[in-house]
Amino acid sequence: MAKAFSDNILDRTGADLEEAFERARIRHKARREAAQEATARAARWGGFARDPGYTDTLVWRSISLAQAQGTAESATEELDDAHATMKRLSTRSDTEEARVFGHVESPTGGGEADLIDSSGCIIATSPIDRLGYFAIVAEATGESARIEIRDAQGQLAVLDGRPLELTPGLMVKRDFTTGRCGKVEPRPDQPSEEVVMPDLIGKTTKDAKATLGELGDFRISYDESHSDNAPAETVITQAPDPGRTLAPGGLVLLGISLGPEPEQAMPDLIGRTEEEARKALTDLQYSVVQFAQVVDRKNAGRVVEQSPEAGAAVGENTEIKLCMGVAARLMPDLVGRTRKEALEILVPDYIDAPTIHEKPSDGPTAVVLEHDPKAGEAVGDAGVTLVISVKQAEEGNGLSMPDVIGKRHKDAHTILRRAGIEKIETVTRPHDGPEKVVIDQSPAAGEKTGNSATIVVSAAPEPPKEDAEKPPIMPDITGKTRAQALKLLKAEGIGEPEFDEDAARRRGARVRKQTPAAGKPLKKGQRVKLMFAKPR
Repeated sequence: MAKAFSDNILDRTGADLEEAFERARIRHKARREAAQEATARAARWGGFARDPGYTDTLVWRSISLAQAQGTAESATEELDDAHATMKRLSTRSDTEEARVFGHVESPTGGGEADLIDSSGCIIATSPIDRLGYFAIVAEATGESARIEIRDAQGQLAVLDGRPLELTPGLMVKRDFTTGRCGKVEPRPDQPSEEVVMPDLIGKTTKDAKATLGELGDFRISYDESHSDNAPAETVITQAPDPGRTLAPGGLVLLGISLGPEPEQAMPDLIGRTEEEARKALTDLQYSVVQFAQVVDRKNAGRVVEQSPEAGAAVGENTEIKLCMGVAARLMPDLVGRTRKEALEILVPDYIDAPTIHEKPSDGPTAVVLEHDPKAGEAVGDAGVTLVISVKQAEEGNGLSMPDVIGKRHKDAHTILRRAGIEKIETVTRPHDGPEKVVIDQSPAAGEKTGNSATIVVSAAPEPPKEDAEKPPIMPDITGKTRAQALKLLKAEGIGEPEFDEDAARRRGARVRKQTPAAGKPLKKGQRVKLMFAKPR
């Protein structure tokens, strides 16, 4: 449809160019046959930018007319003008565009053609070349616009009174000529090519297409959807609206009814495998199915929850969610994520709270460097440990670490403080020698250090272990989460405690009470009992 309209435009453009050549025919009789051959080539052209030689044909005509008007310099300038005008008219882009082009007949040529909106603001513009042609390309916004012509001195010459609707695919030709007063005016004999959009609502698709065909050549796009108020194959929406103007070759959007949406009921998918659930949904019309996982060892690999419920109505806009049981959640890959992002992913879907270890790093801070379990491994009762990056300790400030090995604990502190070292960490270690004597230090003697140091002080040797196995001592786990409590008990060699699983997994739940109390030894066969609740 757009092809026929394009051919019609080219025929009229070719005729305008022939008029210009006719004025130069007497002085350039030898070029007449070449011009007629170029006209035949243009008439055979089937669409913008389809024949690579078409632009060259127009350019050749521009050169010929330039030569008829005078010098080689003028021919070169008009060649550039012709190239620019035809490039704007023929270049296509990925966006929907409206195109307005034409001719302004004046003695000098030049000037500017503008598209302006209702408030007088310029939407798009095009220079008028020396032959009087312009080509405006604007975004198809659907708004109303008018053409404004300014002469070579920038003075307003004409404001076209015929509004244009900037619809996708619009292709309108507007010509202007010089009046008796030397002003530029619209040509009075130019017929209007725009048509009024008819009301197509309620018509069948076939009738609507026939109605548009009687008015001109249009591009028609269809959008089908279900409707409870209109029978199938009838128009339920249209754009442009009835009464709006539309240029031949413009785009018309028609919404077509598919009739009432078929009645559908959500099947019962509880207990089915993923493959079985997919097959059960094959014949339904819906928007999307979302699969999620929930820990349920007894129903691993099967649907344990569904939304909508069985028997509920399902339509083409319905979103379906299925929860699949899994034996254990698999650890996601959190390496490289920030601490905040990692916690948002883990809590509370995987665990209540992870164990955080910090590690100095030269890279960004507060980023996950590693985690246990690794990505893809099951998240068990031991919970999750994250290793988070922190700022690397600054290099030493030039202080030299003194040698304090062999010094008594109190004397070593005095020596270090005199050396300017303020932060001193003391660690005790069983040793066969005298007690409270420094047996190791960090940094080593003579090394550069900052404002801190660590010394290891001797303590009395550990007594020999008794043969009888000592009972485990109950640790203090009050205020701990479920995962933290289980980890501490496991470290002490204490088996599974008794507690309410649902209460322990609630968001924010912590150990409120423990039996036996912290520090008490567990008797053989004694079970640990825990009570979980939210902090007060």
